[in-house]
Amino acid sequence: MKVVCNSSMLVDGVRAAARVVSQRATLPILQNIKIEAVLGEEGGKMLITGTDMNTCVKKAIPVEEIEVEGATTVPAKLFLELVEQFREAKRISLELRGNLLFLRDEDSESEHSLPTVPADEFPLIPELAKPQVCEISQSMLRKMIRRSAFAAATEESAGVCTGILVEIEGDKLTLVATDTHRMSVVRTSIPTPMQERVEAIIPATVMREIHRLLSDADEPVKLAIDVTHMQIETGDMQCITLKMQGQFPNYKRVIPTQFARRLVIDTKEFITKIKRVALHANEDIPQIVMRISKDKLIIVAEDPEAGRGKGKEVLLPIEYEGEPIIIAFNADFMAEFLSNVESPTTLVEMNENRQPVVMRPTLASEGEEWIYIAMPMQPPEETEF
Repeated sequence: MKVVCNSSMLVDGVRAAARVVSQRATLPILQNIKIEAVLGEEGGKMLITGTDMNTCVKKAIPVEEIEVEGATTVPAKLFLELVEQFREAKRISLELRGNLLFLRDEDSESEHSLPTVPADEFPLIPELAKPQVCEISQSMLRKMIRRSAFAAATEESAGVCTGILVEIEGDKLTLVATDTHRMSVVRTSIPTPMQERVEAIIPATVMREIHRLLSDADEPVKLAIDVTHMQIETGDMQCITLKMQGQFPNYKRVIPTQFARRLVIDTKEFITKIKRVALHANEDIPQIVMRISKDKLIIVAEDPEAGRGKGKEVLLPIEYEGEPIIIAFNADFMAEFLSNVESPTTLVEMNENRQPVVMRPTLASEGEEWIYIAMPMQPPEETEF
């Protein structure tokens, strides 16, 4: 193998593939990434692949010249650290000589060598069998992941709740995440309706990696699901990941449909005042208490045992319908949702102070829907406002 390529593109390709490589892998070959130089009808390209056996990322980058086709594997961490040092170089050559891969800056006399392992020892990449496929823009999928992933559980003991449900049904693509105390449901329309419903539970950590791999462009991405895997594919990237096993909570059952109270509030002002007040709350479980009435919304927080003082903020609701209520929330749960809301105002729908609360942006693009459900906390017996 002998190839010349752009250094910046090489760095981006290696970084994408190396992100899924585990340095604690039990099989030494899994600490490597595969590099393959191939010639095609449209010219030459380099395929860079990394895997941990559960998730595989393959990135294709164009090359300036392929003198000899071929493939090998190199240590992912070391190779990434090396190529990042050459990002400012214009042209990098990679040449396989025996069991060493030589990297050389074409504009200087710099040369480095890395140990290799034959490419035929690298795991085979799985292929999906009769998948259901939908297509949306990369920017939309990134937005859906961003709006859902923060609500997934982080403790391994939470099982499938550490994952995100990806559901294709009819002409809708839905992503759902929950840690059982809150839930985020994001839905968008897809151009071609599916004949049958399919779903996959994918680890939230993997979905965050997919978010990084995609761009904010309106270029299409294909999302495919079969019995065992989900695949994301763009023009130059492919990510295949194993589905989690288990039954995801029935998210449709927990979404209230009728409400006794309705609040419309300025999004930016709401999150700003929540963050201020939360500075006085318990650091581990930052509870804030709200008193909502027709003329104003008061937010307070204090943790007397920790000596953090007391915070109080007042907002004027843009609109409020219903009886006054005192209700408590985890400030982090509120702030994480509101920080992703692009709408200037947010709708908050409630019943009683121990029943699920539904929040959503008041403005959304056509075909988009985002619902956030949060369980209130037990308010203190006495709260001074």
